[in-house]
Amino acid sequence: MYFEIIGEITEIETIAADRAIRDILHLKKRYGAGRWRKLKGTGMVRLSNGKIRQAGIHWYEAHGIGKKGVKIKRFLDCNYSAMSFRRKPESRRSREWIPCQARGR
Repeated sequence: MYFEIIGEITEIETIAADRAIRDILHLKKRYGAGRWRKLKGTGMVRLSNGKIRQAGIHWYEAHGIGKKGVKIKRFLDCNYSAMSFRRKPESRRSREWIPCQARGR
């Protein structure tokens, strides 16, 4: 799903830096060397269908290179995550998709 970040990202936190990032080899190969950090924050996004939602956003960033790999991790204006899984009570291995309740949005 394509989206556009509207306004400013708030509550920015560093999740991991340099060797603690799983995709560090991919980032260095594709974008070049730098002090890579994985960050998270919240912000308003405009989805491809035109809806505006508040979302948890994750991305990679390096000085002089900028933001790369920006993705929506979850929507914050509903009860459930739009992209999360919950385990079924009868089985530990199976997963059940739980969609976000739109509630008229």
